[in-house]
Amino acid sequence: MLRERYGHASLRQGEFTDPWPGAKRLLLPGVLHQGQPVVLSEFGGTTFEPAEGEAWFGYDTVVTREEYAERLSSLVEAAVDSGLAGFCFTQFTDTEQETNGLFAADRTPKLPPAELRAILTWPRRG
Repeated sequence: MLRERYGHASLRQGEFTDPWPGAKRLLLPGVLHQGQPVVLSEFGGTTFEPAEGEAWFGYDTVVTREEYAERLSSLVEAAVDSGLAGFCFTQFTDTEQETNGLFAADRTPKLPPAELRAILTWPRRG
């Protein structure tokens, strides 16, 4: 989703020919892009499927750790490849109102720390 929305060539080349890719505004009304750095201020939002009766707080749901790792990796790769000046992952830990952090509310990592580091460290190390 992130790659489809922001990964087209005009963004990577710094040209903002479409100020609303994927119905998301890139620039404020009346602001002219003159080469300023553009940052993706929030992305992520993947949560594990809640148990029956639990509230769901997220944008995207996965069932397994493998799915979570694949989704997180694809989001980070798309952000890195976007040509944007920078990006911020939506949140470090789960909270009462959002369960889409890299760690649970009790600070338990959702993936083994070495796997999280491999996904989040750029450039990738072999």
